[in-house]
Amino acid sequence: MAATTAANSVPRRISRADVVDCGVAITAASGFESLTLRAVADALQVKSPSLYHHLPGGVRELRSAVVGRITELLEPGGVDTDEQLTA
Repeated sequence: MAATTAANSVPRRISRADVVDCGVAITAASGFESLTLRAVADALQVKSPSLYHHLPGGVRELRSAVVGRITELLEPGGVDTDEQLTA
């Protein structure tokens, strides 16, 4: 999905993975209670409604996807969690 940044008005593409990874970063930095569509949209510099393209279930789907991603990271052989969660 193309998003337009306010700074330069150049469309850019974000993916579901971008949205979920941003959610993981927000959760790591500010806690799970801070994980909202608006927080992710602000961090990605897009409008909140554009996230429904990737997450039709809204904040519930976002939170579920973030928990799933964190679980993947914590599994044996997963990505280096210290590096991923602090990036």
